[in-house]
Amino acid sequence: MGYVLRMLAFFAVLAGFGTLPLCAQTAQTEAPSPENALKERKNSGTVGIACGQLGAAYPTLAQDIAKVLDDGDNLRVIPMITYGSVGNIEDLLYLRNVDVAFTKSDNFEYFKKTLNVNMRNRIHYITRLYDAELHMLVRPEIKSLEDLRGKKVNIGTSGNAAHTTVPIVMKALGIDVEMIKVDHAIGLEMMKKGEISAAMRVGGKPMDTFTKVPEGSGFRFLPISVSQYAQHFADKYVLGQLTSKDYPKLIPEGETITTIAVPDILAVYNWPKGTDRYQRVEKFITSFFKNFKKLQEGPFHEKWKDVNLAATIPGWTRSEIAERMLKEMGVNTVSASTQPTASDLTEKSPTEREALFQEFMQWQTRTPR
Repeated sequence: MGYVLRMLAFFAVLAGFGTLPLCAQTAQTEAPSPENALKERKNSGTVGIACGQLGAAYPTLAQDIAKVLDDGDNLRVIPMITYGSVGNIEDLLYLRNVDVAFTKSDNFEYFKKTLNVNMRNRIHYITRLYDAELHMLVRPEIKSLEDLRGKKVNIGTSGNAAHTTVPIVMKALGIDVEMIKVDHAIGLEMMKKGEISAAMRVGGKPMDTFTKVPEGSGFRFLPISVSQYAQHFADKYVLGQLTSKDYPKLIPEGETITTIAVPDILAVYNWPKGTDRYQRVEKFITSFFKNFKKLQEGPFHEKWKDVNLAATIPGWTRSEIAERMLKEMGVNTVSASTQPTASDLTEKSPTEREALFQEFMQWQTRTPR
């Protein structure tokens, strides 16, 4: 009998010990710790924005947005250094906590070939930004695009915009080059040693990669002529130019290098309405439109002055939140540009084509912002 009582007492003690942690756990669930509350508050209003590589415009623009839109725990923009324009589409599709990304208009075509996904339903745009110029820097012995045939050309590490644009341009012009993929700084060193013939990059001028090229290097930019643009690229890109003001060490004063330019885009993932991510994106877009004048008028990147919020992008769908904000602001959408068509350019004499080109460039400067 005594043994039975002792065993009952033993199991009662065990049961008592077993219930204490359960009670403590229940109490912890009911009353979150201050640390957990802080973690929740810090994450509830964040929006991740995929930028690009340092030395390009994207990281600076993202930092500008973060400074202007920061609203404590209500909205906090987290810029992320990424591979670049092409990689940003992948990040927007698949990388956790990325809601917004900088990219370029021709990337849809690239992903249409590489990924079998319905991009147009999943990724929309907030606004068209500026036009990013194709820079083709070559060694002194390269006098024309034809001289690049069979030569080594650096297009930078995987994920940047040149990986989309350069193959399109070279294929359209019928020029086969050997494309290598190394960091742009390394590529310039290889050019100095004569190991490669050219470095190509797509980005808003002026780009640090090229402003840092020492004077007297003999390097120069190759042009894409207006007639080449009209024949091959008028349906995909816009006209661009590089001047001595942009690159005084590489372009003689008064000289202009014509090239193609790719419209840059602030893209957004099309989250389903009512979801947590949709609500975060809604906060971001609403604040972006309401504070846009601060970006254009404040001490921020010059490229903000080139942005027309109402401009459309052929083949892309604007976010319904952005459409709503434009209506609230009383802004009517406009065509992305009234750039010359291929027929406009090819049917004119060289002098007339140059005059039309200059007229278009002046139009770009006058575009309402």
